[in-house]
Amino acid sequence: MPRRPALVASLVLASVLAAAAPAAADVRLPGVFSDHMVLQRDVPVRVWGWADPGEKITVRIAGRTVTTEAGAEGRWQVTLSPLKAGGPHRLTVRGKNTVRIDDVLVGEVWICSGQSNMEFPVGRSTDARSEIADADDGRIRQFKVPHVPAGTPYDDVSASWEVCSPRTAARFTACGYFMARELRRTLRVPIGLINASWGGTRIEPWIAPQGLRAVPSLADIARQAADAAGTKPTNHQQPTVLYNGMIHALVGYAMRGVVWYQGESNHGEGAAYSDKQRALIEGWRSLWGSGDFPFYYVQIAPYRYGKESPDVLPAFWEAQAAVLDMVPNTGMVVTSDIATLDDIHPPNKQDVGKRLALLALRRTYGKDVVDSGPSFREMTIQDDALRVTFDHTRGGLRSRDGKPLSHFEIAGAGGGFVPADVKVDGDAVVLTSADVPHPVAMRFAWHKLAQPNLVNGAGLPTAAFRAGTLPRPDFLADVADAAGYTLVYDLDLARLSAAPAYDVDASARITNAFDRVAYLLELQPGSGPASYVWVSMDAFTDDAAQLAIPTFASGAQFQQAVTQVTVRTNSGAVTPGTGLAGWIELWPSNYGPPNAASVPGASAELWDFGDEPAGHSDGYGSLQIHVPAARQTIFAINGWKARGGADIGIGNSALDPRTTDWTFARNAAGYIHKRLRVFVRTQ
Repeated sequence: MPRRPALVASLVLASVLAAAAPAAADVRLPGVFSDHMVLQRDVPVRVWGWADPGEKITVRIAGRTVTTEAGAEGRWQVTLSPLKAGGPHRLTVRGKNTVRIDDVLVGEVWICSGQSNMEFPVGRSTDARSEIADADDGRIRQFKVPHVPAGTPYDDVSASWEVCSPRTAARFTACGYFMARELRRTLRVPIGLINASWGGTRIEPWIAPQGLRAVPSLADIARQAADAAGTKPTNHQQPTVLYNGMIHALVGYAMRGVVWYQGESNHGEGAAYSDKQRALIEGWRSLWGSGDFPFYYVQIAPYRYGKESPDVLPAFWEAQAAVLDMVPNTGMVVTSDIATLDDIHPPNKQDVGKRLALLALRRTYGKDVVDSGPSFREMTIQDDALRVTFDHTRGGLRSRDGKPLSHFEIAGAGGGFVPADVKVDGDAVVLTSADVPHPVAMRFAWHKLAQPNLVNGAGLPTAAFRAGTLPRPDFLADVADAAGYTLVYDLDLARLSAAPAYDVDASARITNAFDRVAYLLELQPGSGPASYVWVSMDAFTDDAAQLAIPTFASGAQFQQAVTQVTVRTNSGAVTPGTGLAGWIELWPSNYGPPNAASVPGASAELWDFGDEPAGHSDGYGSLQIHVPAARQTIFAINGWKARGGADIGIGNSALDPRTTDWTFARNAAGYIHKRLRVFVRTQ
């Protein structure tokens, strides 16, 4: 039988493990309490483990002795009074057996978490060979948590502490190690790094259930996590599964704070990411129960993300920066000046680690260092100029490379953004352009490849930001065909989600029958004018609740011909017309390219106007209108659950060779204005 050798091997391995396992009566500790560990100085230190119920446990270290009994379920815990930096010590735990943990240091402990740029090791960093050769500091140590997704919270992890040396340093998290090295030079105490990171992961798997439940905008993700609780994960990107398998077992271990480097897998979400990071931080803080511990994070670097809009990444940078105002005791490292545009893993982790250390040295340890580049304070309009004032300008505003300050753009009331002339004036810059006589808004570093040169005296860079307000376009008056129609829905697509928050929802007031339905989509990219498309057609349903962004609750599921289609537009991407034969694909679920409906001219390989909805799976979602005879997408709104990473467009998409209907575009965050209105003509 083909599976028998594997079965035999599994039984042999199980027997070996069973023989090696301690008896039920043995006292044991979680893996993070092991030889070469680092305990946090100057705070109460919790030590816990398991034994027989009622077993007396005695814990000793550095002249301190604490005694307790294991509870009814066999778990025990003690709290040691604060320890001073130093060591090595021996930690002894005695019950019916004795556990000795040797070479224990006391110093500063930081959790290092996130995805690939945190997991990225010293051995791949810039000048790796010399860095490894010089890494002979046994008072820096790392505990690397293995990759384990789990459907339920795990109480233990199987790993061990490593002492930094030229033999081991190549495996250390580079960001964490270079931060630790800077802290060692100033604080002169041992540094322990708990490296719980996994490349390519989204943020949702790292969030604790408590964090998801506390943020209302994440209610749909919280429900998804609750529904999957206790089941085997189908993959490691499911909500909470990395918290369960890699973080939960660490909860309560005394530490100073967290450093976090994550984002690439969520980078298309725009503003939605802020709430997710808030949930991550507040969830972990509530579980540790040690107050608002420091949480310092790295803003992802500029990178050539394929064909997606250049405005998508800046919108994500803005979301990362917004966390600073949302959550106390946080700090952000900016990396725009140390990026490698064709490498999503910039090897210069030395500067990343140093900047994380600067945040900690100033904000956590009270040292007089500059820890931030210039940060936006306010913008004022001065007739033909904008004055932008900054904080954190110690040493003055200057150019990193001696060239004119770059990546400042301004816009007037009627147009897109254009490059600005920049003049430094104290702690401010004055922005002008001959093309914009009366500017009202500005933005800085608003491009996925932006590597701006504005720094302060410490050479630290400025994060992307924008200020001012552009007037909201409204093309309704330009559409003569709109006469006689009644507004049913008005949605700012910046609030797109699984349960969109409509500016107007008048569906309950549509009590008369209607014979026509119309959609008006308005889009304005960051650079360039706004476009609109008006599409009206004979009614394909008599239920106004089924005309908006489709949801499972509305029951909206349409893949059918629509008749007497009228198209009005100012976009060259769509041909206007009347009396057209159209096609609508409107459903809340995921979908694939097979032309299951046998739409003439549609492809079975491309995502276009003949796609196949995937039942009621919780996925992408489609609101698309087409003219099949012309193989023309009129407009598409897809993937609204991704919020800023949704797909929106007028005309056929050329962003991805797999699609013409904007599937996979992930471009919603790239529009500075995006609005959908839905109308009916009542009888």
